Amino acid sequence: MKFVGSSSVVLQRLNAQNAFIISTVLHFCILWLASLTLPNQSRVKEPEAVKVRIAEPPKVAPPPVAEAINTPKPRPPVRVDRRQPPPEKPVSKPEVRAGLSDSLAKPGTANANAPAIAVGNSSLATVNPEDANKPPPAPLSGIEGENVSEAVADTPARCPVPPNLELTTDALNAGLTNAEVIIEVAVTAVGDVREAKLRTGTGYEIDKVALKAAMKLKCTPAVLSGKPVGVAGKKLVWKVMYD
Repeated sequence: MKFVGSSSVVLQRLNAQNAFIISTVLHFCILWLASLTLPNQSRVKEPEAVKVRIAEPPKVAPPPVAEAINTPKPRPPVRVDRRQPPPEKPVSKPEVRAGLSDSLAKPGTANANAPAIAVGNSSLATVNPEDANKPPPAPLSGIEGENVSEAVADTPARCPVPPNLELTTDALNAGLTNAEVIIEVAVTAVGDVREAKLRTGTGYEIDKVALKAAMKLKCTPAVLSGKPVGVAGKKLVWKVMYD
């Protein structure tokens, strides 16, 4: 009985050891299986941080600083005395005539302010003051020898159109390019120009040229009561220009 009792104790101890071993093996297997089934946390990669770069705006160069320009100060305006000199008093020139009777002068047509230059049949020479006291010459012989005003005649005297004249050197030097010369003539009963008088001129030598040209004209005499008569006050206009 004693032997049986000891053997049972041994069996219990063996069973206890076996149970411990089996339990240990089972725990190890469970842990091993658990390690296989659970995800490997060490292998999970953490998401990489995304780097965001903010583009900086391009730097704008500052505008160049304009250098100060030394501008000269404006000068004060110069006061100019605009007082005009007193106008010169026109010097009245004596009227020069050669061989024209007072009956040939047309009343109301003479310009008192304009100097008159007259040319006779002979030349443009100046007449001595003593000649002014001499009696006027006898009228030219027409059919009746009459001398009347241009306005009185039934048919006025007709003269050819005066040709254009070229400017003289003094007029060109003064810058004159064109002008108009008006001459008043006295026409005889036979159509000749007895006298030429300047009414509107330029003040240059071209005026004398026009007077001489007027003396050479051949006109048709005026008619009064069917008869040719001598008349005064016939106006001729000369165009003077640079050719």
